[in-house]
Amino acid sequence: MVHIPFSGDKGVFDLAPTQRSMNPPRAVVRDGEVLHVIQYPHDRRPNIRAEAEALAQKIDSHLGWARADIERFNATLNATARAAINARRERVKANYAHLEETGLPMGPPSPQDSKTYISDAIVRRPAPVLPTSQPQRPMALEPVLGDEAYQHILGVIRSMALTIERAPASHSGHGEEDLRHVLLGALNTHYRGQTTAEGFNFKGKTDLLIRHEEHNIFIGECKYWSGAGGFTDTIDQLSRYTAWRDTKLAIVMFVREQDLTTIISRAREALEQHPQFVEWDDAHTETELRATVHWSGDDDREADLNVFFVHLPKKA
Repeated sequence: MVHIPFSGDKGVFDLAPTQRSMNPPRAVVRDGEVLHVIQYPHDRRPNIRAEAEALAQKIDSHLGWARADIERFNATLNATARAAINARRERVKANYAHLEETGLPMGPPSPQDSKTYISDAIVRRPAPVLPTSQPQRPMALEPVLGDEAYQHILGVIRSMALTIERAPASHSGHGEEDLRHVLLGALNTHYRGQTTAEGFNFKGKTDLLIRHEEHNIFIGECKYWSGAGGFTDTIDQLSRYTAWRDTKLAIVMFVREQDLTTIISRAREALEQHPQFVEWDDAHTETELRATVHWSGDDDREADLNVFFVHLPKKA
């Protein structure tokens, strides 16, 4: 193997100069050297020196042609760049002149001169500030999701569920995973970087998980309604995912059947009979259930559970 050293940018070897040979040099280009393998066909000794010198001459010719093209290009680069900058400057001036012709004020208006305003109805309310630990104390407290933030998260899910119900043709054919991602996208607009789908937690995976300071503060599960037994299994599944510190929970049930009132009544009965049920709380809407449940294995540790029912009836 012959090693021919060089200095400079090895990318020049990849260029195709304006003037070039029909038999260009062929070798392996590495940082700072060109490698050429010389073989001994049928044990016949090749003229290594002649091959090496011939390759070096071809490389020198190739680089000479490339150097000429590079020098011509560099000679015009300054003028080309200035022309592009001047053209851009003229376009910007023309655009400003066109805007001034409208007679409308330009730039941020002062409060007394403003003739328009942004309606509060289209301004997204900021999400409540999540709790933080207390670094000044000897032992940092673990964050717990406050009721205000919990209600805000439920409100985001509630609004997105209503949006899904209003466009059944766009969502009725979706599976649990697709619908879960719709809810996840809405949550991420408020809790960016803290909401995950299928996040590992305790003994399994949960559909919606909000973490703060490496702790779970909200856990949700999304399922299609498959009967009272399936609903009970969903509660059990959420319980398996829930650790002792998880106290803010939610279940989103997507219902394909027509009789939503009967299904909510059956779900209410199943939840009331569940061994972890403690008491009922006031639900926000008639398509929700709100209850206090205790953590599995610890009757003194209670958690808030909100159940949403999203109606996606099948087409007749």
